[in-house]
Amino acid sequence: MFFSKEPIIKIHGLSKEYYNKVVVDQINLGIPDSCFAFLGPNGAGKTTIMLMLLGLVKPSNGTASIFGTNILN
Repeated sequence: MFFSKEPIIKIHGLSKEYYNKVVVDQINLGIPDSCFAFLGPNGAGKTTIMLMLLGLVKPSNGTASIFGTNILN
């Protein structure tokens, strides 16, 4: 199996605020084209990040791309 050295999902400066409270603060992440786990304690922002990547929640700041295409527009 071939895995690219370049991440297929790139996240830069992704943030989310609800009612002036920062719930996701400046996330920078590169996700490779292989198996990936997204782990963390309750309230860490995992679901909010995934909802932003799926386009179901609009981020306050930052960019995200899949295969070089911006997915947050």
